[in-house]
Amino acid sequence: MKEHLQNFLVVSVAYITAYSLVLGFVSPLQQILLSNVILEVSLLFLPHGIRVLSFWFFGWRAAIYLLPAAYLMMVVSAQAGISLDLWSPLGNILACLLGFWIAKAAYPEHYTHQQTHRITGAASPLWLQQAQQALNDQKTQYEASGDLQMMERG
Repeated sequence: MKEHLQNFLVVSVAYITAYSLVLGFVSPLQQILLSNVILEVSLLFLPHGIRVLSFWFFGWRAAIYLLPAAYLMMVVSAQAGISLDLWSPLGNILACLLGFWIAKAAYPEHYTHQQTHRITGAASPLWLQQAQQALNDQKTQYEASGDLQMMERG
């Protein structure tokens, strides 16, 4: 359960951040450069990248992780003057899930190889613990050699 909560928080924060960048930076810049493009169309829509990466890392569960943030950002978009259909977030997420399944079916050997590597490597919080341990070991070595004390004195 803790893992699902962590995944949900990571995906939600990433999606909200990406969507906020689009609303606050990309859309105004797009309106300045291309004034004839409507607000509902973004030529650089960062949240779609978050959707794709979420499905790549978490599989079908990403749909559950993405849904609350997608509806929250739909409400924020409405406040910004961008009207979206009530079913739009659900449809976008399901379309991305369908695309993920099609790509997974088309290239099964690539997906299973990457999935195995991801589980043992980058997707695991174990790498963070290993990095922290390496930094602690480095600090211990500096303290033992006296270099850290010299650096603190100036």
